[in-house]
Amino acid sequence: MMRLVGPVLTVMCLLSLVTACSSPDHSKTGDSDSSSVSSAYASRIQASLRKAPDELSKQILEEALKTGTISEKNMNALIDQQTQCLTDAGFTDVSIDTTGAGSYNVPPSISKDQEDGIVKKCTGDWQGVDSVFSLYNSMHANPQNKDVAQIIVECLAKNGLVDKGFTVNEYKSLQADGDKFMDWVDSFVNPEHSGYSADKAQKFQQCSSGIA
Repeated sequence: MMRLVGPVLTVMCLLSLVTACSSPDHSKTGDSDSSSVSSAYASRIQASLRKAPDELSKQILEEALKTGTISEKNMNALIDQQTQCLTDAGFTDVSIDTTGAGSYNVPPSISKDQEDGIVKKCTGDWQGVDSVFSLYNSMHANPQNKDVAQIIVECLAKNGLVDKGFTVNEYKSLQADGDKFMDWVDSFVNPEHSGYSADKAQKFQQCSSGIA
């Protein structure tokens, strides 16, 4: 049976305000000062180091503290390690990308409890904000580690999707009310909504990822 794992890059990422929802745009990082990035993320890297589930993750994070970045080479090495671990356990068609999202097929001989245990063993059970995946995407998409809500609100205003006076606090208040927030999101992305336009929907999703 095919399983999908890890974060899914959709507008629903807005609900968590986690920069892991953003895919890294390497074109933005070439001019970034690595020492500045390192300083902005030092506390998160150190917190991740304390939770590092394996030696490779620890090495990647220790290097990030020194260099100010997590390289694509290191990410691919971690993906290869996790992919091989799942494959060795009997999973097939394993695919993991740099966001931490992935898929695999589970043979009938492996129960759901066994599957969960294998995935936890192979991935370290830390797909959240402290994972190497999250840090990699955050450091590339948001080098200065700004408040993601601020980035989203600035982008929405710049693209004319909200009034210039729309504040971060207003955004967070909306988000705190799940139903109201989803109605608001729906007004931008639902083709059946009276004010829908494909251009606005695209801009909204770009802003919601924190990368526009």
